[in-house]
Amino acid sequence: MLRRAIVATVAACIRRPWVVLATAVMMGGIALVYTMRHIAIDTDNTKLLSSDLPWRQREIAFDAAFPQRVNQIVMVVDYQNSSLHQDACRQ
Repeated sequence: MLRRAIVATVAACIRRPWVVLATAVMMGGIALVYTMRHIAIDTDNTKLLSSDLPWRQREIAFDAAFPQRVNQIVMVVDYQNSSLHQDACRQ
């Protein structure tokens, strides 16, 4: 019985390939619209943990006291031998 259903489905798809293609495109479009409206990604790491946690409350107070440290990226480059740097640049 299952085999007959599969064979009939495949035969119907072979007889009307454009209908199958149009149906697939329509279903893909519906899935895309649904995804765009219902699925969102929030990359704000401050929203991952509750602000009711004691250490988060201290962090929020610290950020309020020192606003210049919020959203800051700091990079430290320490290079000990400048002659190695010059040799690398020549190559």
